[in-house]
Amino acid sequence: MFDKDEAIEYLKEHLSDHRVGHSIRVMKMSGELAKIWGVDEYKAEAAGLLHDSGKWASKEDALKKVESFGIILENELVYDYNLVHGILGMYIAQNEFGVYDHEVLDAIRYHITGRSNMTTLEKIVYLADKLEEGRDYPRVDEFRELARTDIDKALIAVFGDTLKLLVDRGEFIATDTVEARNWLLLKE
Repeated sequence: MFDKDEAIEYLKEHLSDHRVGHSIRVMKMSGELAKIWGVDEYKAEAAGLLHDSGKWASKEDALKKVESFGIILENELVYDYNLVHGILGMYIAQNEFGVYDHEVLDAIRYHITGRSNMTTLEKIVYLADKLEEGRDYPRVDEFRELARTDIDKALIAVFGDTLKLLVDRGEFIATDTVEARNWLLLKE
């Protein structure tokens, strides 16, 4: 059974203090949103706490861990190191903490980009990562309220905000993010 205290100790060993605090806040918000949206709170909190478990303070150590798991980095993962921590976090959850629930693992894997056909748990963890109480950016309070009343509209708004930011910064945009937003728009 997944042990939160053990996971927090693991995070403290491998992540910056800021990232540990963020992970705990994402866990709390994931649990809150799970209650609202009828998702297993335990799964949501586990995925929320472990979502950044692959975002180690040292890129070199993280890449060694990727290699030790035999993870083959292909396509966008080779191009954008930030995307690697989702798949690494999924492997850490499974191999270090015995998490085998595919819903939890997918929520960790896709918390960075989203994807089309997201489960409600995936939506919750994605939003909790972007909206936890430590986040402070224009419209975050509006997005938090929307996440509590209309999860799909919240996702569309957050995806849109994220895409604008990435375009303005000239940064890479993951294909999954574009597909996730389009999937939600087509659902409406």
